[in-house]
Amino acid sequence: MRELLRRPAWLFSTLVLGIGWASVASAIFIRDDSAVAAYDALATQNQFQAAGYLGHPGAPQSFCSGVLIAADKFLTAAHCLANPDGTFTEIANNLTVGFDLNFPAGGLPANNVSAFFVNPAYSGEGGARQYDVAVVELSEAIVGVTPASIWLANPVGLLGTMIGYGDQANGFGNPLIGANDRLGAQNIIDISAPTIRTDFDKPDGTTSSFGATLPVYLEGTTAGGDSGGPLFASRLGQELLVGDVSGGFNPFNPDAPSQYGDVSIWAPLRDPVNVGFLESLNQPIRFVPDPPTFALLGIGLAGLGFNRRRRAR
Repeated sequence: MRELLRRPAWLFSTLVLGIGWASVASAIFIRDDSAVAAYDALATQNQFQAAGYLGHPGAPQSFCSGVLIAADKFLTAAHCLANPDGTFTEIANNLTVGFDLNFPAGGLPANNVSAFFVNPAYSGEGGARQYDVAVVELSEAIVGVTPASIWLANPVGLLGTMIGYGDQANGFGNPLIGANDRLGAQNIIDISAPTIRTDFDKPDGTTSSFGATLPVYLEGTTAGGDSGGPLFASRLGQELLVGDVSGGFNPFNPDAPSQYGDVSIWAPLRDPVNVGFLESLNQPIRFVPDPPTFALLGIGLAGLGFNRRRRAR
């Protein structure tokens, strides 16, 4: 079963990028029996405000997604910045990052990217998916958006939330009505190494690849155009960044990517190689160990007069 990169279904001729993936849609797919408005509302929750999009200035929509991890650093997938031959070309002056709920009617905002950095361990589409990580440097710091914190613990078994941009559909491939361009969905994180994986369970429980057979209420999966988009894990009341979208495949119907049965593949940001790459940027990126807050630990060790602080870099 070939694992496809989550590339968009369209291509701008003004820039040669490796984004020509043939797909019928390009964003989050959701349950057919849950309200679209609930998925809309999920995407607008304050704890997911760092999720954004990556595109070309003036384009009607973005081609990838991502997440702010420092005031001027935006994390996305390495393959979003690759040429068809797997090489990387300096294209920063024709990129823009935004956090709008819906794409501006007049096209995406002006260029606000000054450079980008690709994890050197990523070797292209045929390489290791767990290193499909890149960071886009913005020309100015983003004001009013709190960067996401990266969790270094194993997220298996926790509820994950994904945020993405583009065209949407339900699990049968039918277009959504009333969805914003920014859409959220959830899934239980079933596998965490070497890549994080989630599966899109059908309400009748017939398309499960691993984990529980029945879906959560806001179950969903990713598609082309969600590449680089964040996966947050819910832990002790916090939403912490654990992965970015690399690709996916549908073992139940290879001709219906992102429909029921689809498996999303995420690069695990806690992987030591990815952590090393991010630390090499010498930015104030926040890495959070397990547990993400030491409040409970402080209570348990209060009698010993022991106090620990969360690690931040």
